[in-house]
Amino acid sequence: MLKGENISPLIAPVIFLATAATHLFGGSAGREGAALQLGGSAVSLLNRLSKLKNEDRKVLIMSGMSAVFAGLCGALGLVGLFCCATNSPFASIALSIVMFGSANLHLFALVCVICFVLSGHSGLYSSQIIQFPKAK
Repeated sequence: MLKGENISPLIAPVIFLATAATHLFGGSAGREGAALQLGGSAVSLLNRLSKLKNEDRKVLIMSGMSAVFAGLCGALGLVGLFCCATNSPFASIALSIVMFGSANLHLFALVCVICFVLSGHSGLYSSQIIQFPKAK
C-alpha cells in the first residue's frame, strides 16, 4: 500500500487458516504478525469499496494494523488494574492465564509486579488496608 498497491483480499482468510492450523497442530507461531496482516488486509478490502484518496487509505490501513496492538495493551492494562485493586499479584497472574492464555505470561507477570510495587501500601482504594507491609 505504500506504493499505492492494494493488499490482496485473500491474505486475511489465508493468514487466519494458516495460523489456526499451526496452533491446532501444536506449532509454535506468533499471533501478533498474523493479526497485523489480518487488520491490514481487512482495512485494505474496505478501502477498495470506498472512494477515499490514497493518503487516507494509507492512514486507514495503519489504523487497522495498530488496532491489533490495542487489544494486547488493553489486556495488560486490565490485569495491571486488577493487581492494583486487589494488591494480589499471584491472583492477577492467574487471572491473566485464565482470560488470555499463557502465551504472554512474562508480560502479564511483569505488569503485575510493577503494579504491585507502585500501588503503594494502600492500593488503589483509600479504604483498603494492607495488614502486612510490602517491604520492611
